[in-house]
Amino acid sequence: MANQIAKSTKQQLSNPAVWEKITSGAHKSIDKEQFQRCSLIQLNKNPKLQNCTLESFMVTASECAQIGLYPDGRTSYLIPYSDKCTFIIGYQGYVELVMKTGKVSHIHADIICENDDFECNMGKITKHVVNYKGDRGKMYAAYAYAKFKDGSEKAEVLSLEEIESIRNKSQGRNSAPWKEHHAEMSKKTAFRRLVKWLSLTPEVQNAISKDDQQFEEPKKPSIFEEVETVESTVIEAEEV
Repeated sequence: MANQIAKSTKQQLSNPAVWEKITSGAHKSIDKEQFQRCSLIQLNKNPKLQNCTLESFMVTASECAQIGLYPDGRTSYLIPYSDKCTFIIGYQGYVELVMKTGKVSHIHADIICENDDFECNMGKITKHVVNYKGDRGKMYAAYAYAKFKDGSEKAEVLSLEEIESIRNKSQGRNSAPWKEHHAEMSKKTAFRRLVKWLSLTPEVQNAISKDDQQFEEPKKPSIFEEVETVESTVIEAEEV
C-alpha cells in the first residue's frame, strides 16, 4: 500500500498543474521553480516522505511557500509522520521570518560550551567569547538575542536540560533535524522563546503555531476550557 501511495504521489507531482496549485499563494520572495526543485530534492532524499499522501504533501508545501520559506533542509524541513507530510521551521527559517518584519536590526543565536567565556546579567547577554584555537568543550546551554530598531534588546537563555526537556516532549524528537543538526535545533529552541516577543503576520503566526504543535507537548486545557467542554456536552445531551 505504501509503495502505491509513493508511486501515486511521485507520479502526480510530475504534473505542472499540481505545482501551480501548490505555489499559487506563495510569498512574493519565492521563486516557484526553485521551490519545486527544493521540494523534489527533499522528497528524493527521504524515502519515508515518498510514502506520504499527495494531499498532505501539497498542503504542507503550500504552507511553506505562503510564509516565504524553501523546504531546503536549512530554513525548513519536510517531515513525514506515518503517511502525513508536515514541516518544521529551522533556526535559519525563524531568522528570515523575523528579519522580514522590518522591526529587528540584529539577531544572533549560539550554543554555549564549557570553555566559552559567557556572561548573562539580569536578562542581558554581556559577554560571549569563543576561543576557536582550542576545544570548546561540551555544550551546556543556548541563547538567542535580538536588537530592535527602537534600540531595545531582548535575550533568552536555555540550559541544555531545558532544551532536552522540550525536545523529549515533541513529536519530532527523533527526526533528522534533531539527530543531524542538534546545535541548530538548540539555537532554534531559544530563538522560539524570543519570537514570542515579536509582532508577526497572521500567516507566519499560523505557521509557528503549527510548528509549536510538533515541537512541544500539547498544552493542557485550562480549568475554564474544561468547564466549557463539560457545559457544551450537557447542552448537547439535553438537546438530544
